[in-house]
Amino acid sequence: MKTILFIGYSSSGKTTTLTTVARALKRRKEKFATIKHIHHKDFAIDTPGKDTWLHAAAGASIIGILAPRELTVIWKRDTTKMKLDFIIGMLRREKVGYILVEGLHRKLSSRRGVITVLCAASETDARSFLNSTQRKPVCIVGKFAKGRSGESFFDVPLLELPKDISRFMSLVS
Repeated sequence: MKTILFIGYSSSGKTTTLTTVARALKRRKEKFATIKHIHHKDFAIDTPGKDTWLHAAAGASIIGILAPRELTVIWKRDTTKMKLDFIIGMLRREKVGYILVEGLHRKLSSRRGVITVLCAASETDARSFLNSTQRKPVCIVGKFAKGRSGESFFDVPLLELPKDISRFMSLVS
């Protein structure tokens, strides 16, 4: 199982890059999972007043939602101390070949075996991340790389997606 971490500032192209890679994996018939980190302290997937919210309000700490083509489980708990390995372990049991992660830079960037992709909107953003990250990314994508395919920045290849998706996949495979 490979973990690909997409890092970058807000509006740098992380989601666009992740979904481009996801579509490429789907075309290759690879089984993959995604994780999206949300920084907002008060974020909740549940809608106040709706059934599953009412289940939680009544005291349920785990709410399962079962539909014909989807299963969702909501754990109502403090996740600030939750180990990321718990989530990765669940995905590993599902036998995914790839985990695509948007965010969680501080928790994952120093881990062995994690492939880092830098999404940058500008040269300043790219330079800032390269100076602060513990590990060199395999490539730089996003607005900064647009029209610069084949070039490199501090010895890191610049790739323009989706045009360079084959080269990208060879770097992360």
